Amino acid sequence: MSVLSDCLYIHASNSGLFTDLAVLPLHFTRLAAKLKIDEKYRHMKKPDYDRLYQLALKQEGFFTANQAANCGYSRQLQVYYVRKGEWLRNVRSIFRFKYFPVLSCHREDYIVTQLWTEDKNGEMAGVFAFATALYLHNIIQTVPAHLDVIVPRNFRRNSLPPFRCRFFRRHLDSNRIEIIHGLQVTNLLWTFVDLFDVELIERRILIDLFRAAFENGKLNNAQMQAAKLSLVQRDRLMKALREIGFVGSQSIVMDD
Repeated sequence: MSVLSDCLYIHASNSGLFTDLAVLPLHFTRLAAKLKIDEKYRHMKKPDYDRLYQLALKQEGFFTANQAANCGYSRQLQVYYVRKGEWLRNVRSIFRFKYFPVLSCHREDYIVTQLWTEDKNGEMAGVFAFATALYLHNIIQTVPAHLDVIVPRNFRRNSLPPFRCRFFRRHLDSNRIEIIHGLQVTNLLWTFVDLFDVELIERRILIDLFRAAFENGKLNNAQMQAAKLSLVQRDRLMKALREIGFVGSQSIVMDD
């Protein structure tokens, strides 16, 4: 035993605190462990409520476990706030501030589904497309039975999606995506291009919706000129344009 340990032991013995020499090593072990824990937490981020709230504000009050961790909330703190009732656990690793205004059930479905697609880098990998995109663009009024979501080809999750979803694995360029109410959605032109490719909607109905999009000004010739289409996509779109009598079909730019 070191001189320091001897001194501590003698002092403790005289004080009546320790009566067994074997107690001291245990005491120092616990003290060292506590100091190690304190050192660990000294370097952790301090919980930043304002930052987390501003993030949740863009997501209708929802946030993921990873987003909370990046704002300084450890897993232990996350469990604490859930047990305390200040955070509501919606699905696995997705929370919501308890006192945030309640939205319609459909809007919540979309927000939670998008957060569920969060990748390991903290980015939302899912993009709403096809019939779901038509609904979000206010082209159709009926809520689709499924949420159509495009994800990268390497997308993986260990848990089941929270709602009824149809996933389509493909690459999406950023210029085909826009943000609607905080949601990633394929822009309207590419939504129709995709629908003409996969034919998830009866063609007669799809052509009527395509015509309506032009009549109400949501699609125009400038968008056609800016689109970079493959040969197959161009042919399908031009056929649809001829069906609705759109005179600018010859102006479509083809991607070589």
